[in-house]
Amino acid sequence: MVTITTDSVQLQYVVGQPLNHTGAVRVLGLDPSGTGFREWNASMTNSNSRNLLGTIRSLDQEGVISLNCTEVANVFVHDESLHCAWALMSRSGFAIVNDTYNWALTAGAAWWDSPNVDLHDWYLFAHGLDYKAALRDYTLVGGKIALPPRFATGVWWSRWYNYNNLQSRKILEDYESRDIPLDVLIWDMNWYSIDRALWHLAHAPASSLVSAHGNGCLSGIRRTLGERTHLMAGPRCRCCSVDWPCYQSDVGPLPLCIR
Repeated sequence: MVTITTDSVQLQYVVGQPLNHTGAVRVLGLDPSGTGFREWNASMTNSNSRNLLGTIRSLDQEGVISLNCTEVANVFVHDESLHCAWALMSRSGFAIVNDTYNWALTAGAAWWDSPNVDLHDWYLFAHGLDYKAALRDYTLVGGKIALPPRFATGVWWSRWYNYNNLQSRKILEDYESRDIPLDVLIWDMNWYSIDRALWHLAHAPASSLVSAHGNGCLSGIRRTLGERTHLMAGPRCRCCSVDWPCYQSDVGPLPLCIR
């Protein structure tokens, strides 16, 4: 048996045993306080602990749905799993991040597109009820978590509809007439059909897009991957303090940034 002891925990590993074997690994907490981590072994999972639950990727086509990843493991939306993630915090004092099936960055790879060849790739967050410490230590592994810009917490407007230039301006005027601040205006997918909304926007950008910016409202457009568009990449521009490609249509440049 291999034993590793730190100020906070003691790890015991039975050499030769697979990691997911119940008796292979045991981690004991050395914090005498009642809020500290106590014990973990492979039989103790996020599912059977008091995990505080995390996120799923979509609410499309769903009503009330559980955030327990075990309960929604077989739920698919648009032929894709919910990519459910457990929280890093638990009232049981531990949480497991299972990175086994994630992609890896290997030597010479240009992107995170190399299969993870580890049989088991787990991270144990044994922080007891010190949830802030769990978040802090996660940043040491996954990197610092960027705060959303201030405007992102404001009022957004978006609707999947074929809006032209005049209708877009009307949205801005309606908010202004009611003294309601509008921080972000998003054009949904219909903007990129040249015979629909884009035609109106591209011919009169100063009346809609620049008008939105002039009112202190950031604007953006949604692009769905795989859809055919009539746009071609142009020079780069700065949008929301981030460099994205700018695009232009057959009839002229579009003063929009597309992520």
